[in-house]
Amino acid sequence: MTCSRDENIRKRSPEIPASSSTLLGTVDVVGSDGEGRKTPYSRTLLRPVFGVLCWFWFGFVLVGCAKVGDPLPPVVRIPDPVRNLQLVQVGSESIELVFPITDDTVREVEVFRECAGEISEESRAFVRVEVADLAEGVEAGTRIFRDSINDVTGRCSYAVRLKGSRRHWSDLSDPVSTDHVPVARAPVNLRAKVLEDRIELTWDPPRQNLDGSKPANLSGYLVNSRFSSSEARYLDRDFRFGEAVTYFVQSVCREGNPLVLSLPSASLTVEPKDVFPPEAPVKLMAVAVDGAVQLIWDANTESDLAGYAVYRRVTGGSFERVSPLVTVNRFLDEAVSSDTLFHYAVSALDSAENESLYSEVVTITVNP
Repeated sequence: MTCSRDENIRKRSPEIPASSSTLLGTVDVVGSDGEGRKTPYSRTLLRPVFGVLCWFWFGFVLVGCAKVGDPLPPVVRIPDPVRNLQLVQVGSESIELVFPITDDTVREVEVFRECAGEISEESRAFVRVEVADLAEGVEAGTRIFRDSINDVTGRCSYAVRLKGSRRHWSDLSDPVSTDHVPVARAPVNLRAKVLEDRIELTWDPPRQNLDGSKPANLSGYLVNSRFSSSEARYLDRDFRFGEAVTYFVQSVCREGNPLVLSLPSASLTVEPKDVFPPEAPVKLMAVAVDGAVQLIWDANTESDLAGYAVYRRVTGGSFERVSPLVTVNRFLDEAVSSDTLFHYAVSALDSAENESLYSEVVTITVNP
């Protein structure tokens, strides 16, 4: 009996158990004779295994790439040095160093002073002070260190440096030095005049210097350590009625750095009170409207204006107030009688209850 080549192959090949076929599976294969047959696809099972291995290798690469390096050293924050140290000579025995501290981590300040040489990095600080113990300057963020010495006659240089929260010190500031110039006496007889929009300060200039020499070494004045004036007069427009303010004045003997000032004058405290009434309203008009009188006038422009009061009188009588506080520039008077001659006037009031003079008087008769 003759068998085909495919049949011989099937006879020589062992039978695959059904359970194995189920595990391995089969695939349709087309032979050379065009007939299809089933064959196991064991290689198909290797594909998931290769996939798992590939993912494992990829994860290993990623872990290797994400390896944490050596730890970095901590960041050392060193305060910036003071760049604009201001030296102020007050009288002949007091020095003030004024400088900004804008870094909240600064805790201490070292002050250097040399009166017989120059300040260098090898110089030793003559005092160390806590920032909290320094006086606050006039300008926001500034501090003041005060040094008392016997006589500012020689040349003394000063510098400062700052210490941060981690005990790191800044570089030294640029040094500043005193200047020996005649120091004028303080101004005297400080007085004030309160006006509606300003407080006017005046004083008498000094006539000689502290050492008795004449004339007084003057280049101007300083009011309350911050306001300059070239004459013995200063206008304070930044005030509020009802709020007390204290003034003192110093003679300026040298401008710049160092700034040389006299001792302060005797202080003067002023309690400004608003006793200034508004202007009287203008252009008052009266119109009869349906048995009533309509009044209208130009509005006042004062910043502290509170309102208006309306007054009325009959011929031969006196003015009586006929309105509450009116906050607009008009008023309707309905409490009028016919065939009567009425006279009207309006006043203005401010927040301090100061009342103006009457406006011009208008006259009107209401017809029945």
